[in-house]
Amino acid sequence: MKSTRIISHLKMKIAKLFLVSLPSLLNKPLLLLYYKYLAKVRRLQRVSKPIKQIERDRKENYRITFYSGPTILVPQIERVSRFVSGYERAIQRIVSQYKIGELENSNFETIIDVGANVGEFSLAMLSFYQTRVIAVEPVDRTFQCLKENLEAFSNRSECFNLALSNNEEETNFFIAEDLENSSFIRPEVFQSQRVVHTETLEKFLERRNIKKVDLLKMDAEGFEPEVLSGLGKLLHRIVNYTIDCSPERLGKSTTNEVRQFFVLNQIPYREFTDKESGRVILVGGKNLKVD
Repeated sequence: MKSTRIISHLKMKIAKLFLVSLPSLLNKPLLLLYYKYLAKVRRLQRVSKPIKQIERDRKENYRITFYSGPTILVPQIERVSRFVSGYERAIQRIVSQYKIGELENSNFETIIDVGANVGEFSLAMLSFYQTRVIAVEPVDRTFQCLKENLEAFSNRSECFNLALSNNEEETNFFIAEDLENSSFIRPEVFQSQRVVHTETLEKFLERRNIKKVDLLKMDAEGFEPEVLSGLGKLLHRIVNYTIDCSPERLGKSTTNEVRQFFVLNQIPYREFTDKESGRVILVGGKNLKVD
């Protein structure tokens, strides 16, 4: 048992070296070549559904094509690292990171993916479950990637390019695409800012006549407490939650605020830290497994 833990720890260290430490030293052209090399290595290792090709398009997005057929469009070259071990591994990993297995009920009729980014979680849930996914992403360029990535599931998915908050108002939104850290919380480094109209989850559900949400997934880059507060009187429409509370609010976690939300509303929950990604996830709701 101890040797298994040591081997697992070594594997994570090696993965961090090749997917985080070394890439951080390379500029974008070299990084593209590096990921192409890694993809070739993984093909030789016979990973499931490996990368066939990585191309940069005219909009400076990166299109990843897999031998099995799917394609993924990402706005940052760094995000390619998530797919070098193959498409199947990537979508299985995201389900594991968000601890979907901690929920008893897997009959997710409707899922809302808040902070969908390019759609990895949405794609995973659409692939593994006969569900309807409503994906919400505020960053324009990322949203275009999301929309294209979910096109194969257009009969079971909808994409909304909007920002959720606890108020409906015009407010500053800070764009930090290179760091994948765009948020209403002003980061130390950002490329630009723009004024956006925010919408509350309460109004979002009302306007689209969404009566029941079997799973609310959220990664709001440190803005999770405000988005949850925006549920208002429609809190009862959410059955289960999986929320990323990683330290993205100026380097601080939103775990305490999300815990308070669950406690105040008498929602059972559990807290997890994913060993591979470091994500801090709070899972809660009516279908939470009991130890």
